[in-house]
Amino acid sequence: MSGDFIKVYRTKRRFGRYIAIDFEIVEESPLRVRPRCPHFGKCGGCWWQHIKYKEQLKLKMENFERITGIRAEIKGSPKVWGFRNISNFHIENEIGFRRREAKEIVGIEECPIFSSKTGRYLKALNTFLDDEKVEARYLSVREGKFTGDVMVNLISPEEPRESFADYFPSVISVYWSINREDDSPRGEAHLLRGVKYIEEKIGDVKYLIHPNSFFQTNSYALELLLKAVENFVDGEKILNLFLFQASGRGTVLEKRAINRESKKHLNPKKS
Repeated sequence: MSGDFIKVYRTKRRFGRYIAIDFEIVEESPLRVRPRCPHFGKCGGCWWQHIKYKEQLKLKMENFERITGIRAEIKGSPKVWGFRNISNFHIENEIGFRRREAKEIVGIEECPIFSSKTGRYLKALNTFLDDEKVEARYLSVREGKFTGDVMVNLISPEEPRESFADYFPSVISVYWSINREDDSPRGEAHLLRGVKYIEEKIGDVKYLIHPNSFFQTNSYALELLLKAVENFVDGEKILNLFLFQASGRGTVLEKRAINRESKKHLNPKKS
């Protein structure tokens, strides 16, 4: 990173540039911080935890301008740790996330950007797998950051086992999704116990979230994003076309529609 002095032993060429793949840091940049996650550097989930947060925002702004030619302010997340409302844990020889630029799984015990309860979820999953000897591909966990609701969903090619719900007694929504087609954390969802949807509240609007919903992963930043996009939206006719990837499945336009009618309206988001 900028400010590091390094000794390079081996490089690779990519997109016309040389990238150091084997190197030693001789002197660290003053922009560096100690990563909070013990798995950082191996797990491919996070790339910038070793950089001060304000510098991360600055780098994003510079990269955005370089790619688009547009200079724009990058707003930071109101919460830097525990902000993710969903995590999809791979299940292979280990339970965790893929290693950086590799297919193998790095086993994890915690995930500071997701939840302080990560270890509890993974312990329950390990116990179930040891007891039941089930083939499974993912454990998907969702948390309503502003409601406290939790949903767990096991993705497996096998038929559902009712006993899975017993390993998560405090969770209000337990699913088993059958996926025999591809390596994705979704499938044909079967509710084993509890409520069909969990709730998340953003501002004065509640959203109902299904296992196969796409919802903005940072609940704390979502309200800022909604307000920013609404400032660009004008007119009376609403066309739900292009905002899916930016903020969750139609979240921005649907919120605008709700505000015109009833702020108590609940919005199921399922595919």
